[in-house]
Amino acid sequence: DGILTSLSGVTVGGNAWAHTLSSCSVGGTASYQVISSCSVGGVSYPGTADANPAPLPISDAQIADWEETAAAGQVISGSYSNSGSLTLGPAKINGDLSISNGATLVLSGPVWVNANIFLSNNASLLVSPSVGTSGAVLIADATNATTTTGRVSISNNVVIEGNGSAGSFPMIISTNTGSEAIEMSNNTSGVILYAPYGGIEISNGTTANQVTAKRLELQNNATITYVSGLQSASFSNGPGGSWAVLPGTY
Repeated sequence: DGILTSLSGVTVGGNAWAHTLSSCSVGGTASYQVISSCSVGGVSYPGTADANPAPLPISDAQIADWEETAAAGQVISGSYSNSGSLTLGPAKINGDLSISNGATLVLSGPVWVNANIFLSNNASLLVSPSVGTSGAVLIADATNATTTTGRVSISNNVVIEGNGSAGSFPMIISTNTGSEAIEMSNNTSGVILYAPYGGIEISNGTTANQVTAKRLELQNNATITYVSGLQSASFSNGPGGSWAVLPGTY
């Protein structure tokens, strides 16, 4: 059976489909069971059946594969912070990762943080040219502590970019199960966010290329812009390593 989804307080440039639409603006068609205080630029379809749950685009097995690759590379004991420019991956950090105050982290393969990730204050997260046209993955997954740890905070003008090649997207994953598994705020941009078991909150003028989460909250001029090609994105395990295609990732 379908699930009772809702869209509230947002502007949708394209089409909208949810059980309940409220306090919204829809540029395209609107499909719903209940609607309240919404403007619709296209055709309205009241009585539309609720959406059936779809499988997540990235499996637990794929995340485990990336983590296995990361753990087979460099292992950093304890929390790590960077004040300059660092190229990392494949690698595992057994503690928090903090990149701030203009520092740069360049991903050359999957990086598994066995705690929390903090990116802030004009920091940069980039994809190494060595991975070519593939993206790179940064994972916050706290072993046996996903209810309390494994969160991601991105704030204050953080720059997140690929390496200039088509399809080179950085992706940040959190396995935290809380309502704020990933928080992204204050003019940050340019990333794929994935929180299959928790919530993602985007606020204050930030822009994401693609978001998948159990729950999504947008505040204060946040924008999600679909980027053509994400449905066939691939992510490298590092120079000379294997890669994973993620069909249907959008």
